[in-house]
Amino acid sequence: MLSSQIPQIDAWTASSLLQKAIRRNEVEYAEAAAIAFHRMRGNAIWRRLTLIAFEDVGPGDPDLCVSVTQYATDPAARQEIGSDQEVVNLLVRQMCKATKNREADYMICAAKQAPFAERNRAMFAAKSSAERIIAAGDARLTLLDRSVAAWMASGINGGGPQVLSGGQLPDLMANLSALGICKSFTSAVISACQKTGEPIVVMTPLLALAMRQNDELPVVVEEVLPPTVLCNGIPSWVFDKHTRLGKSAIRQLLCENRNVRDCIAEFVPEYRALEVAAMGAFYADAISMTRRMVWTRSGELYQLGLRTDFTKIGTPEDGVMPIASVMLASLEHLNDIRRRLRTASCGQRLSWGAGDLEAAK
Repeated sequence: MLSSQIPQIDAWTASSLLQKAIRRNEVEYAEAAAIAFHRMRGNAIWRRLTLIAFEDVGPGDPDLCVSVTQYATDPAARQEIGSDQEVVNLLVRQMCKATKNREADYMICAAKQAPFAERNRAMFAAKSSAERIIAAGDARLTLLDRSVAAWMASGINGGGPQVLSGGQLPDLMANLSALGICKSFTSAVISACQKTGEPIVVMTPLLALAMRQNDELPVVVEEVLPPTVLCNGIPSWVFDKHTRLGKSAIRQLLCENRNVRDCIAEFVPEYRALEVAAMGAFYADAISMTRRMVWTRSGELYQLGLRTDFTKIGTPEDGVMPIASVMLASLEHLNDIRRRLRTASCGQRLSWGAGDLEAAK
């Protein structure tokens, strides 16, 4: 239970708070957000938790991904633990404390959206499902090639236009199992794909396999978190580009901060400035984690994700690092704007009653 009450929040803010609190091991905030989201969106909580498990925990704790998928897809299994809310709280606590790794997100974004990966997509579009499956497991290929091959072999489109007409997800997972990935994990991937319809799930066992094939033992690092302020009871890092207030704060930053405005204007036209600034803010504090599993290719994958996310919205290659850097340097200014806008929007503070939080124990 939260030691102090938090204000009432909408579903989008609850969803953002849930995921980012899990990344930062902020157990009390994560539980409060899960309570709010479950109350407002009901069974949608199970899809949300499944996606967070594969996006943010992933190979950091494959067994936890299996457990989250089991409870998310099997009501009978949940009943053995208790009420749905009790299961949600249990999973949220476990996910908060787990070692994290979100490199699967960089892999799927590059495979699907990177402008510089068009040649890779064209190459694997011309291959059969069997050839894609073999390529996904081939340690001699680049991680980008393997990601494209696995995505196309899975047949899982995710959001956006329908670009894949079919796939062989069970065969892909069987091949990853044959190469050394635990069968319970690959079976959970199939169930999680059915639950979420998102191909990021497919990248998680592929990432685990790449680590295994690299013949190294990943290590856990404790990250230094960027600065934060409270905005009427809600941490500033909640308000990123996926929330209404977050978008408004980024727009205001462009008005107030000449360094940010001039840096972005150097690389992109004015009509792209807001979207590019929003991406910079996302990388500045939305993806921060406390306990992160790293391996020798973690830096490469981070750069792949960073490069993808900026170039897909029109940023030239030479503008990626300057814009990301100026947004990080301006985070305290952005946080001040978030606080101001949140205070203005609240009018009066609406807190949850103690009975609501007690009911979630």
